[in-house]
Amino acid sequence: MTHSRSRFLITAAAPLAALTLGAAEAAALELRMTPHANKIVNLAQTPSTVVVSNPMHADVTVLNKKLVIQARNVGATNILVLDGKGNRLATFDVNVVPRTANRMRVYYAGHRVTYKCDPDCAQVLTVGDFPNAFSALQGQMAAAGNGGGDASSGPPAQ
Repeated sequence: MTHSRSRFLITAAAPLAALTLGAAEAAALELRMTPHANKIVNLAQTPSTVVVSNPMHADVTVLNKKLVIQARNVGATNILVLDGKGNRLATFDVNVVPRTANRMRVYYAGHRVTYKCDPDCAQVLTVGDFPNAFSALQGQMAAAGNGGGDASSGPPAQ
């Protein structure tokens, strides 16, 4: 009989627990960021654990009582910050949105390439662009990062 009663109490308490968890999640701070942007958040105490639900969209670095949230790719993720006892210090809903200011998309026979024009236009890496154009620019940028010159100016003069 006691077993049935405890099962009833657990079943009856489940909706209340869901409402409580829902209320805690509603208190999450929303952050809207663009890819590769950083945001510093000050906390009341140093966190012990930080959980990023989808690291493809954001990453976190802990610096004492500060979090540096780094947006990665367009999409959404949730960040949960806990103290040493497992208590929630903060919750963040991070929405990474595409940069659209001064952007121009050009379609070549159905293949998209994205440019940033401010005031001159230069191709920028954008997920969803034509793979050949994306890979070529990515290779130029990698070469420039390794001492190969300025990727925005094209191939080095010979």
